[in-house]
Amino acid sequence: MTILTYGLLVNQALDAADLLEEQGVHAGVVKLNRIAPLDYEDLAPALSGCECILAVEDCCGSGCVGQRVGGILAARGSAPKRMLFKNLGRSFVPAGSVEELRHSLGLDAEGIVKAVLEGIR
Repeated sequence: MTILTYGLLVNQALDAADLLEEQGVHAGVVKLNRIAPLDYEDLAPALSGCECILAVEDCCGSGCVGQRVGGILAARGSAPKRMLFKNLGRSFVPAGSVEELRHSLGLDAEGIVKAVLEGIR
């Protein structure tokens, strides 16, 4: 399992990877330093051979970076067996603190752990 993310969610992904390791599940974390433009040569070394990628983003699901990464990998013949997405989907985001919203939307470390465990079943 590889968790792909960027920005402030990198820390949540790293915490999730630590929690998963405690449960015997290895999850690597790949941080995108740049989301536009996405460059295959930047992605290939980090994502080659990944069987399952979970893209974690705090944005709507339609047209998200994870979808673009999946498309690039597929076009180059190196798509993972499973590409999963943890983002806002089509949901309306209510008001709240960053911590409250991350928790309610499953974008905190615990939510990422849950998404990984569901994704590897």
